[in-house]
Amino acid sequence: MGRTSNARERLVSSAVERIYARGYQGVGIDELCRHANVRKGSFYHFFRSKRDLALAALELRWALAKQHLVEPILGSGAPPLERIGQFFAAIAEASTHEKRTTGVCGGCAFGNLSAEMSSHDPQIRERVRQIFDDIASRLERALEEAVRRGDLAGISPPENARAVVAFMEGILLLSRTYDDPSILKQLGQKAVALAGSHPAASPGP
Repeated sequence: MGRTSNARERLVSSAVERIYARGYQGVGIDELCRHANVRKGSFYHFFRSKRDLALAALELRWALAKQHLVEPILGSGAPPLERIGQFFAAIAEASTHEKRTTGVCGGCAFGNLSAEMSSHDPQIRERVRQIFDDIASRLERALEEAVRRGDLAGISPPENARAVVAFMEGILLLSRTYDDPSILKQLGQKAVALAGSHPAASPGP
């Protein structure tokens, strides 16, 4: 079995790194085991399939994102619109650091996996949807607070929160496509304006 004391953790960490770098289809169980220095028999002791490992990797990446990004910023005591601006600034900063240290701008790990696997694996699609819903719910609470404070009026917090999540994923995709984190800095500044935008007027008959 090899070194089993932390073999599962090494496999999950390996999946976080390799699936993000190469995609779900681009990395196999053998490579994940080699990267984690874990024997293949140990893999099947902990996971029934690569999908189960990918789901565990999703949980770890989301736990880290909540710990270091989502909760400290969107859950802080700063004014609500300021929190949204800080959230996008932190995403841009993290992407800039990634580009500086790895040479690439990888985009959103959750969005990347969803784009690749949503039509193939409903379990992965559902888990990513839940993560996006969690982010949207935190943004919605911030927008509701902004309305109560009188900072915003005439908006639909649930709809605007989903629009902000869609905007986030869009600019992360652009930054990955152009391999340029400065896109996140430039366009991320518009997130607060989008969060407070009014619904488009209904077309006339």
